[in-house]
Amino acid sequence: MNDGKKYVGRISGSEEFRWAHPRPSTWSKKQVLDSDEQYMPDKYLPLLSKDGFYTERALQELASRDMTELQMVEDFTVGRHGVGKIRWIQPVDVRGLDLDLAVDIQQGEVAVYPEGDAGQLDAAAEVTLENMFRKKKGSISSDEQKLEKKYEKKLRAFCTKNGLHFMDYNPKTGHWIFEVTGFAPN
Repeated sequence: MNDGKKYVGRISGSEEFRWAHPRPSTWSKKQVLDSDEQYMPDKYLPLLSKDGFYTERALQELASRDMTELQMVEDFTVGRHGVGKIRWIQPVDVRGLDLDLAVDIQQGEVAVYPEGDAGQLDAAAEVTLENMFRKKKGSISSDEQKLEKKYEKKLRAFCTKNGLHFMDYNPKTGHWIFEVTGFAPN
């Protein structure tokens, strides 16, 4: 039902998004937000405001979903430009997540809930780390390909040691891709 109004929400206190009608039709700002019948998107949308970070399944897209759909978001991705990304292979519950606290992506590492339980994001995921080049020591070797293979072997060994599934390494782009079964501490 579209009553001709545009409803406005905010992402991280700055960027606005709009949708054509309240979801569901009984939604009201005065009601307690505890069911789909009383759905208020701002309360259940994930929050992400860290510079350089982004989501795939854009927050604007998620704003058009109801609370039940936010419980099972497929191919949800959190990334940091030029550093890496985490793409969940299994559907995850993104309701109310503070992604600023829940996900940290630094050069060469990712952490999900670095301060505690992996909770809603403890599911299988594909991790891509960018700019993962081997450190070059001394003069440039004439056998770069051999050194690149040796570096890839180190990355594979790291995955094996840590219970990760190595998927790919591209020495030209520095993209290292591996899968995790979850993010809960062992």
